[in-house]
Amino acid sequence: MSKIFRKSAYLALTLIFIFTLAGQSFASALKPAPLNPKFVEWCGGQATSGKSSSSGAGKLNYGYAPSPVNWSHLGGLVYNIGSSSSSRRADTLPASYDLRSKMTAVKDQNPFGNCWAHSAMAATESFLIGRGLVSSTDIDLSEWYLTYFAYNPFSRRIHK
Repeated sequence: MSKIFRKSAYLALTLIFIFTLAGQSFASALKPAPLNPKFVEWCGGQATSGKSSSSGAGKLNYGYAPSPVNWSHLGGLVYNIGSSSSSRRADTLPASYDLRSKMTAVKDQNPFGNCWAHSAMAATESFLIGRGLVSSTDIDLSEWYLTYFAYNPFSRRIHK
């Protein structure tokens, strides 16, 4: 019994020693990257105005916000993460693209405030329609059931 205890204690102390030294060496080497100067300037404009930066005569600009990461060290280099077969030329794209046949009707969420359930169900319905598993006229997934089971424990019954 004492041999097993001694070996276990030796192993535990060795692991603690290794992880303590490794943690200290990594902690001294890691430091946060500097922020993008354009992002810092944009944040300064946000703080002084109290709202989004304006463009023009008092109109709010809800558009572009610079990245907090400073990518200038890349020098404009773009990495292609897709395979060459997935990249298509612009002349092969259709002139128009209509998704109306792959979408269900817009539903009213008033007065429940469960937009997240409506968007999740709409995305699921569109996925099923796009795969050809159902048609847009015969699918209507229930936002009510999704909302109910998200806010109530599964042990409670809906209908008694």
